[in-house]
This record gives sequence, C-alpha cells and structure tokens, in this order.
Amino acid sequence: AGDHQNAVLLPLNVRRHLIFPSDPTPFESKKSQIIFRAGSYPPQRLAFLNVARGLPFCDAGDSKLPKDHPYHRPWVSIHEQMKCKYIVSIEGNDVATNLKWIMHSNSLCLMPKPRFETWFLESRLVAGVHYAEIADDFSNLEDLFVHYEKHPEEALAIIQQAQHYTHQFLNPAAEHLLAKHVCQSYFEAHQPI
Repeated sequence: AGDHQNAVLLPLNVRRHLIFPSDPTPFESKKSQIIFRAGSYPPQRLAFLNVARGLPFCDAGDSKLPKDHPYHRPWVSIHEQMKCKYIVSIEGNDVATNLKWIMHSNSLCLMPKPRFETWFLESRLVAGVHYAEIADDFSNLEDLFVHYEKHPEEALAIIQQAQHYTHQFLNPAAEHLLAKHVCQSYFEAHQPI
C-alpha cells in the first residue's frame, strides 16, 4: 500500500500464483451463481461469508472447516468453479491466489480493490474494466449480481479486458527473461561503493 515506487517484484511461486487453465464454457452458458471457495480464517473472508450466507445465488464457503460448521462447503475444483458466471476473489494474508486464473477465465471476477502488489501488478487493475468491485463491507454483493444478470454485455466487456490483461503473463520464456533483467538492474543499482 502507499508509495511503492522502489519496490522490486519477481515472479515467485509461479506454480501456485500464475496458473491459467483454459475455460471452454462461454459466459452465457454458465450457471447464474456466485461462487467462492477459500480459507475463512482472514477476517475479511469471514465477513464475506457472513454476508453471502443468506443469499440464494451464492455458493460460498470453506471446504477445510468441519462438516458441521455453518460455513463448510464441499471442495470445488477450479474447472467446476469456472462453470459459474461469477467468481469471488478476496485477499487473505496477502494476495488472493485465485485472482489470476479467474481473470483468465470466461467468468466475471468479483473482488474488493486489491491492497497487495505482486508480479501480476494488481495496482494496475481498474474496477469496472478488469473486475467488478465489491465494497469492502460486501454490502453491494446482491446489487452487483442483479446488475450483471440484467447487463451481461457489461460483464462480457470486463471479462474480455481481464483476459487481455492476463495475456502478458502467458509466455514463460519472456517472464523468465524479464525477471532476470529485474534482478540484474537491482544488483547493478546496489553495488557496494
């Protein structure tokens, strides 16, 4: 957050964070539902589950909780999640791991404004262009669902821009070369005097 002009970013843990599975299902053919699966221990995710709990169009929960817990929901694969029109991404202890594959899919990414910055350059994402912004208190969740159900053309425009954004991360050789240049520039700038 704040001024991070001198931050140095590298593509670390790419097997976890930079995955881009294909999504063969067009938005129009997907289930009109919001889905969310993630750990519920961060307070912001628990707050989301509190809001989503009573909404009939939301399938939100934590598959790692005991089965008798009110927020427990069965595990759902990425490909199964992509069968829904709307997928929620909420940061946990740091960046939301699912953000990249959601933006690459044919589903609309719903999320609060991101606070953390990684190689994916989350600070360059624009609400209404790359994702649909959920209020920090999640109070507009139902309004977003109703709006995009009535205006699927707007959802499709955002999905197209999100996919365009992810394309710059799809060339591993170019990513590796760029990371190498970042490291070289950093070490050259920090030579001992």
